[in-house]
Amino acid sequence: MSETVDASSRSMSGLTAERSSPPRSAVGYVVFSCVVGAAAGTAALASQFGFLPSDLAKKAGQAHSIAMVLYVALPALLGGFGALLAPAELRRGVGASAICARLLSLSLVLMIASLLLFFGAAGAAMSVWGGPVWCLGAVVMATSVLSRILDSRTSVVSGERRSAHRFSLFLWTQVAAAAGLLFSVPVLAAGLTRTLVSGASAPDVLTSFETPAMIIVLVAALGLASRAFEPAAGQDDDPGVSALESNVGRAVVVAAGVGGPVIWAHAMMAHQTLVPVVSFEIGLAALCSLTFGALWMSRLWRRAVSFAGRGGVPLLWTSGFFVVLLSGWTVGVAEGDSVHAAVLSASALALFGAFYGWLDSAGRWYPAVAARFQFLFMFAGSILGSLAVSHAGGALQIVSGVAFGLSLLALVVVALGVFLGERSTDGATITQVAR
Repeated sequence: MSETVDASSRSMSGLTAERSSPPRSAVGYVVFSCVVGAAAGTAALASQFGFLPSDLAKKAGQAHSIAMVLYVALPALLGGFGALLAPAELRRGVGASAICARLLSLSLVLMIASLLLFFGAAGAAMSVWGGPVWCLGAVVMATSVLSRILDSRTSVVSGERRSAHRFSLFLWTQVAAAAGLLFSVPVLAAGLTRTLVSGASAPDVLTSFETPAMIIVLVAALGLASRAFEPAAGQDDDPGVSALESNVGRAVVVAAGVGGPVIWAHAMMAHQTLVPVVSFEIGLAALCSLTFGALWMSRLWRRAVSFAGRGGVPLLWTSGFFVVLLSGWTVGVAEGDSVHAAVLSASALALFGAFYGWLDSAGRWYPAVAARFQFLFMFAGSILGSLAVSHAGGALQIVSGVAFGLSLLALVVVALGVFLGERSTDGATITQVAR
């Protein structure tokens, strides 16, 4: 009888290990976000240098912010790297992971369909029909993220309830961002549906969603950045201080990631003016940025950090994320557009930091020199772009565009190295690693 139980336990353990692997649709989300981001960035550069007709340039400018928030930042942060990195952070069997993987795949299909409706149709239908489909995809994506993480606390193996481990800051930010989407997106869908029925224009509804979306993007990006400086188990020199810092970080991300979207949803449902709501949400975003900036400096102060070697590449991107984010608040705190641009630019740095960290953990080789040049150009472009927005500098905007263009070229070199190199970080081939 005991042998049967042991065999069953071993079988369940193997099943659990298989279930805890990242879903393939997460890679699809990363590819989807990269393709849309590259297309939007290329269109923005072409418009900036006058390569597009005036009418097309105006449409590209209007669609750029929508594409970057709805189809690049949110899908990449939650459906992409969130789903890729969460299984390793959970360290537990997830009984509902098969269902979560299907939900994530369904949400990716809905996102692609929404993108085609947004930019493949003409006139008001571009926004009205694409919006509700995106809302449905976002709700399914958030449900998948929450189900995967929360189910890990009640996974059952051999009839015994597993004790829940302590969630990392990254997992807390994923929960807060997904919950914020679930609270706010149905209200956005209701507003878009009302415009569909009444025949009104949808951009005003989408514009009102920019601030809660910015908070959700910021919270998820802070979670990715926290993985680079949060100490591993058993490697913390001062666990008491780290526990206090983690508790503060959790409280702040829950208050901002859930509270901000809930307040916006209430104001929309009650038909209240959004001016004080936007001011309050920007205050929550500033609180999040300053808190995690302080945590970043505290962790760097208490541990030896080296940016040399391949392991320093993700840390370099993460440090650039905090510099761009905090400088954006310093430069444009009085201008909402500057704040939004700084959050999006900084989130891109956090995404690439997570991307290179994921490549290291997966044993994939990439040209580290090209990755550093990509960081240098993107970091310079983000800083100069923030200064150009706040000071209306035409020359700065041109130099920023050139820097972003060089960053895209460096990314192409990195991508070629990843797909053609087929080596792990220790020099072995991928086939050897698999064996």
